Amino acid sequence: MTDREYEKMMVEAANGRFKIEAVDAQIKAHQAALDYLNEYRRELINRYDLNKCTHDFDYNPKDMSGQCVKCGAIKR
Repeated sequence: MTDREYEKMMVEAANGRFKIEAVDAQIKAHQAALDYLNEYRRELINRYDLNKCTHDFDYNPKDMSGQCVKCGAIKR
């Protein structure tokens, strides 16, 4: 391996590290945006009580016990 080949290889390695750092910075920025949006989504769900089931029971006519067809809750 000549000096020039070695220098070329080292320059390419340095450029590769720089590109990886740039991609890592983009990932970090996108992850921060994703974290913010997930938190905002949770906030909206809680604000409008969207995580609460409005049970729709399917009743058993023998004993009038039933199970919610949406969430699976059992009513005895």
